[in-house]
Amino acid sequence: MYEDGCATRDDIDDGKRLRCEHPTGPLTVCDFIGLEVVYAACDSLNEEFKRAEYAPPPVLKRMIAAGFYDYQDGDL
Repeated sequence: MYEDGCATRDDIDDGKRLRCEHPTGPLTVCDFIGLEVVYAACDSLNEEFKRAEYAPPPVLKRMIAAGFYDYQDGDL
């Protein structure tokens, strides 16, 4: 959804927190875990199961350098 431009980072995280009552949104969790770790996990699953839905999304590779959040500007 983020990569396709259907929703912003905050829309996705807020939607999961507010509508699904998750304590933290999925993109925040990915950033906390480390985008490199998430990428490696997706890549490993894709390699093991040969299923396209497990492949790391292209936006994830781009976001590794930038991150989803800028903690110095007061983001989570």
